[in-house]
Amino acid sequence: MSNNAILIDFSGHSFRFAVPVSHALSAESFITSEKLKNRKVLFIRRGWNKYIDDLRSKLELKGVTTEDFEMFNISAYNCAVTGNLPIITVEGWEDVHPLLKLIPADWEDSVPFGVFYSPTPTKLVKKFVGLLNSVSAK
Repeated sequence: MSNNAILIDFSGHSFRFAVPVSHALSAESFITSEKLKNRKVLFIRRGWNKYIDDLRSKLELKGVTTEDFEMFNISAYNCAVTGNLPIITVEGWEDVHPLLKLIPADWEDSVPFGVFYSPTPTKLVKKFVGLLNSVSAK
């Protein structure tokens, strides 16, 4: 990504853990690093997202074991269910899988959500950005 890209930042999305409904943590109302200690948690591969990498590093320092998956897709969520493992995700994905329950974490880490675009956008991109700005201003 170019350092000259422009970002429309809509908001930060808080991290959640999608926990299989059969997992002991599924009864919890929130997840702490202490509850994850000595457990394995699925994380998207390092380098995919700086904010997820930062959270992963913090949790590993607190004794959480992490395992990579390649991409956020149904295979990753199925792996969480069949392996009975929590998987990192963000708020808004409550219905990602019928056998996973999203549980908030007790820390403030989040990932920005927005749209990057060129500093010299096409007419169509300018129109799209204008629409996004008008919606996000409401």
